[in-house]
This record gives sequence, structure tokens and C-alpha cells, in this order.
Amino acid sequence: MARAKNGTLAPAIHEREAYYKRQFRKFVFLTTVSSIIPLLILGWIFNYYYTEFVKARTKASFVTQLEQHCKLVDLFLQEQAAKLELAARTHTRDFLADKANLSSVFVNINEKKGAFTDLGLIDSGGRHLAYVGPYDLMDKNYSDSFWFQEIMTGPTKHVYISDMFFGFREVPHFIIAVLGTHGSERWILRATIETEIFRRVVEDVQIGSTGEVFLLNTQGVYQSNPSQGGKMLEKSVFPVMPITEKVKVEVGRFGITGNEKRPPRQIASYVWLNNPRWMLVMRQDYAKALYDVNHVNYVMLIILHASAFVILIVTVLITRYMIQVMRKRDMEVDQANECFIQASKLASVGELSAGVAHEINNPLAIINFENQILADMEKTAEMAPDFREQLLSSMKRVSNQVKRCKRLTHNLLKFSRQTESVMSDVDLNALIEEVVPLVEREAATSGIRLIVEPEPNLPTVLADSSQIQQVLLNLITNAIDAHSDTGYGSVRIVTRKNMKDKGVDIVFSDTGSGIPPAIIDKIFDPFFTTKPVGKGTGLGLSICYGIVSKLGGHLSVQSKVGEGSVFTVFMPFEPPGGLRKSGETR
Repeated sequence: MARAKNGTLAPAIHEREAYYKRQFRKFVFLTTVSSIIPLLILGWIFNYYYTEFVKARTKASFVTQLEQHCKLVDLFLQEQAAKLELAARTHTRDFLADKANLSSVFVNINEKKGAFTDLGLIDSGGRHLAYVGPYDLMDKNYSDSFWFQEIMTGPTKHVYISDMFFGFREVPHFIIAVLGTHGSERWILRATIETEIFRRVVEDVQIGSTGEVFLLNTQGVYQSNPSQGGKMLEKSVFPVMPITEKVKVEVGRFGITGNEKRPPRQIASYVWLNNPRWMLVMRQDYAKALYDVNHVNYVMLIILHASAFVILIVTVLITRYMIQVMRKRDMEVDQANECFIQASKLASVGELSAGVAHEINNPLAIINFENQILADMEKTAEMAPDFREQLLSSMKRVSNQVKRCKRLTHNLLKFSRQTESVMSDVDLNALIEEVVPLVEREAATSGIRLIVEPEPNLPTVLADSSQIQQVLLNLITNAIDAHSDTGYGSVRIVTRKNMKDKGVDIVFSDTGSGIPPAIIDKIFDPFFTTKPVGKGTGLGLSICYGIVSKLGGHLSVQSKVGEGSVFTVFMPFEPPGGLRKSGETR
């Protein structure tokens, strides 16, 4: 049996299984700690920093986009204001008061983009001196309008851009007004910006399906139509941010009130225009803005956790395999120890068997001699017929028991001695024909029929004929004894060439009781027998196995309980090189 490090016997089977389970859990735990957990930690750290990096890039992208878009909107407004200012500075009031001249100026300033809806010249009293456009505004007085008062009475402004308002036309619009002078009298050249064209300028930016760009004045009123809800000139829920010349980015839930549904988180960038003082806002749902990175993170986390799961499964499988290998190695160690102990026993038997055999043979010789004397006396002495018959029966039993004891001592001597083989060419068919008559009478007495099926022209094998004869005799005797429970049956002996393995097969098949699977692996062990006490020594098959193996062959068995057994002896045409050389030198 296997021994532990301290020299004591290994634990019992259940203790060893508990040891294997502990080792299994320990290895899986250590592998998890040393590989899976660091992998997950590194993956989560990478995911965190990658997400923060993309968030920073997204904010930077919002800043860049809004800066460029602010320049575009501001350039549009300043370009239209510059056109109007140029017309006012290069023409007199009297020139512009002529409708034909004003129409010509309107066509010139509106030639490229068509950004102006109409153009009017207004005196200091708020009345039109001339008007070009689709509306009937000649009789309208603008003296009470906020934009008129802002440019005429407010701080000195030569160019004024108003907020959106309805005015006399009752549609949202805004105007650009340029202040001019005629002597001591002031006048205004006023133009209305085409709302649709301005809307396209404001919305000319791509920020996803949930993004929008809009303008707010200082009171938080929409100066453009937002795409995600709200209308121009309505109050916006988006807060008015502090005035700043640089683009700012905020992330949060904008426009929260106590009565409204909680809005989603948004990313918003904003910047203030100088003239007019409008806040340009660009915003988008935060989740949509980070959709790509969130998708990548989601896939990456799935791959990360799937990899960790695969590592765990592989670890479990490898650990299970390693435990199986450990269990197998421990079993092999146990078997090796058992074989070592058994070899030690056999060595002791080998040392004692010769002496025991000689000690038994001496009394047997005396018994046999005395039995012969009694046989001679029976022939000459006068005695009653019944007594004579009883005497002869007793003498026969004595002779049989002496022969049995001789066979036992002979087997012991053969088992203990390691004699060199006398190698010669052996005709196995002829050898079987010599052996069968020796057991034929015993077989017939037991109701067993011996069937020999030799293959014609069977090649000879180089072997020891006396040892092969012993193998044949033992195997046939065992086959006959396998029918002890039935009292009838057959033993078939077949020889055939085995060109694949370069040798000859001798097959012994019987119709006996068969060998149970639980003991079939033990039948070639020395002293193992299933026969009743006094009828078997357990050395026959062990000797056969040793002889066949020594001659370079092999002995195998197949059996089924209740149907019989098949023993196959394979003998090579030529034995191993060392044995052949030894035989040739004899």
C-alpha cells in the first residue's frame, strides 16, 4: 500500500477522496485568484479609462463642433449686417427714398443667398419713406416698436440686430437695422431676414438622431425652432447659462420641474453671440452621444466575462483531469507496492519451496516403496476375497495421493527454479497430439469431449517443447475442471497462423461455468484459485503465464459466466533475441 510522507499508511479510501476534493478546490481557487480575478480587474480598469477617454473626446468634439457652428452663424449675421450697412453708407436717404432705387439695392444685397425678405427706409418718426417686399407696410408706424426705440433713443448703435418678434406681419421674424443721418435728421435702413434660410443656417450641423441646435435670447426665449420639442418665441426649459465668450460643455438633466417627467441626461455645449446677444446651444441625449462607446464596452465586457468563464471551465476540466491522473498514479503506486510485497512473498516461497519439496518427496518415496511391498505381498499371501478387494482399493488410493503430492512438489520446484530454456523447433500440432491422450481418459470420465482442430501445414516455432507441453497440459486440465458443476461439455483446441503478429495462436475454448468479471484480473496471480481446498494450488495458470511470457508470447482470456471461457496462447515464430541466443549456445 502507498505510504504518506511521515511513513504511516495512506489514508483510507474516503479520506483519500476527501484529499482529492480539497486539492481540486484549492487548485481551482488558486487559478481563479491568480488568473481570472486579475483579468477581470484589468478589464474593468481598461473599461473605466477607455470610457473616461471617450467621454473627454465627446466633450471636446462638442466644443469643436459648436465653435465652428458659432462662427458659421455669426458670419451669416455679420455678412447680412455688412451688406445692409454698405448700402446705407454708399447711398443717401433721398436716393433710397426712391422705390426704384431701393428695389435695385434690394436686388443687389439679396443676389447670392436671398437672405432678406424685404427692405424699407424709415424716417425718424417711424414712417416708411420707401418699402420693397411682399407685405403692405407703407402705412405702418414703427415709432413704438422696441427695435426702433432701441436704435433711435438707446446707446449709439449704427447696426442693430433684433430678437425674434411677431410685428405687424404677425409671423416670427427678426430685423437688421442700420442707422443713417441726413443733416441733423436720423433715418433707418431696415431689412427682415428670411426665417427659413436662417433656420437652415442654425440647424446645419449633424449631431445624431436625438441632437438639436437652437438659439435662446437673454430671457430664455427660443429664437429658432428646436427639433426635439418647443417652438420659436416660446419660453425654453433649458436654463440660461452665464454669458461667456468661450464654448462650455455641461452634462446633466436640463429643464427639471416639479410637474414634468424626469428628462434623460444630456450633454450640452453653449456659447454666446456678441450681436445679437443670443445663446447658441447644441445638445444631445448623453446615452446616444456615447452609444458607440457603450456598445463597445458592452461587447468588451461580454468577451471579458466569457473569457473568464472559459478559463474557469478549462481550469475545472484540467484540474479534474489532474486529479484523475493523481488518483491513477496513486492506484499504480498501491499496485506496485502490492506487487512488491507479493514478489517478496514469492521470493520467500522460492527459497523455501525446494527444501519443502525435498522434505515431502522423501516420505513420499518411503510411502510409495511400502505400498509396493504391500502390492507384492498381496500377490502371494492368502486372504479373504473381501479383504483383498478392500486392500487393493486402499493401495490404489494411496498411490493416487502419492502421485498428487509429487505433482504438487514438482510444480513448486518448477515455480521456484529459474532454469534456462532449451530452444528447438516445435511442431505445436504434434505436441498437442502427444498431450491430449494424457488427459483424454480424465475428460471422458468427467463427460467432457475433447475436440482438436489443427491447422494444416502449421509453421514451427522456436521454443522449449517441455515448457510448452506443461502449458498445454495445464490449460486443458483447467478447461476440463471448468465443467465440474455441469458434468458434461466440450473443450475445443484450435491452432492457426497469425501472420500479422508473426506467430501461432493456440485457442482453448470450453463450455464451462465461466469466470466472474470480479476475479478475471486475478486468475494469473500465484496461489489464486477458485477450486475447493485440496483440489487446486493456484500455481497452474501463473506458471503458464510466466512460461509463455518468458518465451516471447502472451496469454489472454475472455470469459462469460454461464457460457464458458476462451484462453488464447500466442507463440512467436522466434523468441526474443536474448533467449534465442541463449538457446543456440546450449
